[in-house]
Amino acid sequence: MLFVLDTHIQLTDAFVRCRHCGATFLIETADMDKDLCLFRMSGVPADAANKTIRSLQKGSCDINRARNEVFSLASSKQPCDTLLLMRAGQFAGVLARPPNVSIPNRSWRELPCDGALIRDLGLSA
Repeated sequence: MLFVLDTHIQLTDAFVRCRHCGATFLIETADMDKDLCLFRMSGVPADAANKTIRSLQKGSCDINRARNEVFSLASSKQPCDTLLLMRAGQFAGVLARPPNVSIPNRSWRELPCDGALIRDLGLSA
């Protein structure tokens, strides 16, 4: 975990780095169900993510600055063909994005987050 951007009971959006290859990703919640959370993954340039994180940690008196910096970095993200699953607050695995299932590309705050997508993917307990 590099930096948590948003939470709701648990992590919802964050910058993370792969322990194996060192790639940096923006993960964003696509759905939630009980103790499961499904994330979209997008690659972001490590240097740009590090710069944004340093800026966010430093803070600013401009209330829009953080949102604008994250939006700027997110606009250059490269969507991945994988999804990330979190179970009970722990990353539980990466799965291929099914071609026949639509993964919404909006903020979790605008999504139903009712577990329907998780059930469609056959991931619910």
